[in-house]
Amino acid sequence: MHPLYWRSAIASIPVEKKIHLFYRSHEQIVEASSEDCKTWTTVSTITDEEAQEQSALTAFYCEKDTTNGEKPSIHIIYIDSRMRLREFVRALDAPSWKELPFPVGTPAPFYTTKLISGACHDDKGEETRHWLCYSCPTDTRLIELGRSVQGEWKEHKGLLTVLDHVMPGSDITTSQEGSTTHLLYQTSGDRVISLGGDYYQWTHNIRSNVEAILMRLGLEMNTMVVPTDTIFNTPLASCIDSKGKYYVFFVKEVEGENYVHAIVDGEQTSVALWTEGSFVGAVLLNDKPVLFMDQVANEEAHLCAFTNDGSSWSLLGEVTKSS
Repeated sequence: MHPLYWRSAIASIPVEKKIHLFYRSHEQIVEASSEDCKTWTTVSTITDEEAQEQSALTAFYCEKDTTNGEKPSIHIIYIDSRMRLREFVRALDAPSWKELPFPVGTPAPFYTTKLISGACHDDKGEETRHWLCYSCPTDTRLIELGRSVQGEWKEHKGLLTVLDHVMPGSDITTSQEGSTTHLLYQTSGDRVISLGGDYYQWTHNIRSNVEAILMRLGLEMNTMVVPTDTIFNTPLASCIDSKGKYYVFFVKEVEGENYVHAIVDGEQTSVALWTEGSFVGAVLLNDKPVLFMDQVANEEAHLCAFTNDGSSWSLLGEVTKSS
């Protein structure tokens, strides 16, 4: 496996029966895959001398991709050292990537920008739209780009109607529940906000079990259940299992040290010590949550996977470590 660039951004997506994980290794973006998150194989690499080593990256999978001959395809989007958005796509049965240039005039990201992306479908499952969200350096808002069948990326205004002010550099995370995408971000008032979106629009989150928790705790409908001692610009990750259990991961201080915590239906558990400045990512494997994060030992950064057996969090496997 290629060595991990310390504090690399990471992106993880389920594709058929495997988990695909993306991370930076100096001038390369590495794609690794695994069926159990214990043993990993390098699938492909993208070499870019202008890659920004600690900038964000995001990935998504589209089963019938009109940008790539309607083949099942994976997309990777990142920011290079000139603050440009770069997108590459490859078919599942092809090892090589091809670039999909962003249109001239696409709003520019910032060096603290976080990226999140995905594909959504209409009610009938007939139409697919790709989407990309990221923070804007000139405003406290999230940019939302959308791309319909065989179209180009275009800015959408839907998020602006429901957004509170976004904390500069806020992490962004999404999780999928049926046709609904749930998006989390941190506001300038230190709240973590939850939004729900589908093919047509974004709204404040109205998941019934989330609403019940919020009502019990006396919180507003659009405030996710994340404690007030969450750190400034906390990393965020999330996933939802087939039973609707919503896992949200964040960092909070405990007795002078920062730990990654998971919150599920209002209950908090500690996962592991957080490496300052590092990213986290979450995905489901066999309907169980898997959290990816850096762990440092002997001055080496290890990209590790953690899971929950139903009672506690434990190390599942090591993806790679720096040399």
